[in-house]
Amino acid sequence: MPFLNTNSLPVIERLPGWHGRYFHSQNMTFAHYDFTRGSSIHEHFHPEEEVYEVIEGELEVTIDGVARITRAGLVAIVPANVRHWVKALTDGKVIIVVPLQSARDPGLLVSTYLRCLRPPSRRLAVAADPYPASTGTMPVPFWESVTKSNTFSILQEFCVFFHNLTT
Repeated sequence: MPFLNTNSLPVIERLPGWHGRYFHSQNMTFAHYDFTRGSSIHEHFHPEEEVYEVIEGELEVTIDGVARITRAGLVAIVPANVRHWVKALTDGKVIIVVPLQSARDPGLLVSTYLRCLRPPSRRLAVAADPYPASTGTMPVPFWESVTKSNTFSILQEFCVFFHNLTT
C-alpha cells in the first residue's frame, strides 16, 4: 500500500463532532479528522506518543495540564502515558498520528480501549495503567454518550479497528 486516496476511506464519527478517516502503515495509525467548533476529545492517556497536526482551524490541546492553541503550522506532540485532551475552538481539519505499539500487544490495546470507555468509578486497573484506579480517577465524558442502543456499534467499531491493526 505505497499510495492511498484518503478521500476513498469511510468516514466514522468516533466522537461527537469528530469525523475521521483512518488508515495504517506498518508502524503507525493515521487519522484524518474534520472537527466542529465546540467538540472535544475527553481527557485520556495511552502508552504511545501521539502527534496532532492541524491543517485548518484551531484546537486547544492540553498536555499534562498545559493548554496551547494549535493551528496550521503548529504541531502538538503528546508524550506516551501523559494525560491530554482537546477542544475545537473553530471548525477545521487535523491529522493525528500514533505509533502502532499497541498492535504488537493485543492485551494492551484492549485494556487501553476499555480504560478510556469505563466510567472512573468502575474503571479497571491494568498493569499498563500508570494512573491506577487506587490513586485517582480520570473523567471520561465520552462514557456518558455510551448507551444500550450504541454499545454494539462501538464494540463493532473496535473489532474492525483491532482487526485492521493486526492484519
